[in-house]
Amino acid sequence: MRARCKRLGVDLFFDSRREKQALEICAPCPVRTECLAKALDERTQHGVFGGATALWRKRLLTRRPDVTSWYALLVKARVVHRHQQPEAE
Repeated sequence: MRARCKRLGVDLFFDSRREKQALEICAPCPVRTECLAKALDERTQHGVFGGATALWRKRLLTRRPDVTSWYALLVKARVVHRHQQPEAE
């Protein structure tokens, strides 16, 4: 419901000529982590999901065949990252 792409046509995210535009839409999306995790967990082979191209996801899956749940890994990493942010002065 909160995805930035919700009201956009899906063609944009599956057109390699418009990949940069799709990535720009994904960048500030509030559900980017969940979208990327779902694409990785489901081994989605085409399109831009969660700010990642199909090639980038393929490379990541090849490097990390041991990951059984990308959702768990990415959500955990997001939480750890938030706790490591320096506090504003």
